[in-house]
Amino acid sequence: MSRPAVAYLHPHLSTFIQTDQALLAKFADVRPLEYRGIGDVASLVKALALARASVSWFALGHAYLATKLGGLMGRGSVVVAGGWDVCQVPDLAYGYTLVPRRRAQVQETLSRATQVLAVSPVVEAAIEGLAADAQVTVLPLGFDDAFFRPGTGARREGSVLTVASLDAGTLRLKGLDTLAAVAASDEDLDVTIVGRVRDAEGRAYVEALPENVRVLSDLSPEELLHQYQEAAVYVQLSAHESFGAALAEALLCECNAVVTDRGALPDVAGEAAAYVPYGDAAATREAVREAMDRGPNREGRERIADRFSLAKREAGLRDAVHAALGEVP
Repeated sequence: MSRPAVAYLHPHLSTFIQTDQALLAKFADVRPLEYRGIGDVASLVKALALARASVSWFALGHAYLATKLGGLMGRGSVVVAGGWDVCQVPDLAYGYTLVPRRRAQVQETLSRATQVLAVSPVVEAAIEGLAADAQVTVLPLGFDDAFFRPGTGARREGSVLTVASLDAGTLRLKGLDTLAAVAASDEDLDVTIVGRVRDAEGRAYVEALPENVRVLSDLSPEELLHQYQEAAVYVQLSAHESFGAALAEALLCECNAVVTDRGALPDVAGEAAAYVPYGDAAATREAVREAMDRGPNREGRERIADRFSLAKREAGLRDAVHAALGEVP
């Protein structure tokens, strides 16, 4: 079977989008396009004209155009819904579809797509609430368990790690306010936040952090791996997570984990994490201290390697592309 030409459309090249591009390239001729706005419409039309199908990451404007124009051109379409594009947390102003005009656009996109891929059951439920006629399949993200692996050295004593950007939209959403309170209540903790400071609110948050918290930005994949391998406990204290990619990476590195029971975090971690209520600093501090005393989290590594492998992600992408092409794989 010949390799089909596939237009690969996305708003930015995050790690998981790069991973999918590499997986698609194993069986398709991938034509990537970073869509930044109306100035890229002509490039998008050209990409569709030269392809037999499209794969769009996030059900945003580029996916709307790919499903609408592509449909007129006889091109099948795959839309990957990642979370923010379809999920909502109104109290925290989280969600693209909180704006009625955007909600209608996303509903159209999901209904028109040949295949919609949801990264978790939580995202699947959000899609079904928006467009009951969407052809949706749950296909979790995939992770490289050969790269994300435990280190050979000792964990840093008292070390706690989380990964999150720092801005007005994430401080409460990612539970970073709770993490700061936990650090302030226990000076023996050595807390690291990996993430870029993106606005004035993020800078103000960093300036107010206690001395036992440091922020690291723009790490290479190898540097991030080193942080996972050194951390005794990984925390994800979010109000909502549509998946939790950093949690999966940390579990592959056998970090003990303390997470909230929100969104898709229980789907990712299962019984390989301790759960705390969102926003409860006292319960979080206690759970972190208990996690410090545990040995390597081999159960967490085995869970992620088994359930969220690159091979399973590749197979799911292959099936979705074949469906968009009208072929039986």
